[in-house]
Amino acid sequence: MSDVHTYIVRGRYNKKNKTHYFAVEVRALNQEQALEKAYSDIGSRHQVTRTMIKLDKIEEVENPEQLKDPVVLAFHTRDDFEIVV
Repeated sequence: MSDVHTYIVRGRYNKKNKTHYFAVEVRALNQEQALEKAYSDIGSRHQVTRTMIKLDKIEEVENPEQLKDPVVLAFHTRDDFEIVV
C-alpha cells in the first residue's frame, strides 16, 4: 500500500484585475498529484483556468498543527480508516 502524504500548496491567481492569494491543503501520493488536485480545486471554486493560476510553493506537512481544514486533519492524523460497504 502506498503512503498518502498531506501537502500545503500556496499560490495566486488573477481575476478581474486583482491578485488573489491562496493556500490549499490536499492529500496525495506525491507532489505531482498534489499539484494536479490544487489546480483542480482552485479552478473549480473560482472559475479560473490553469494558465491563470501561479503556484508559489508546495510543502509536505509534518506537524498537524499547520492544518486548518478539519477533514484533511482527520485523515492526516489517522490513516487506518475502513470502508464499509
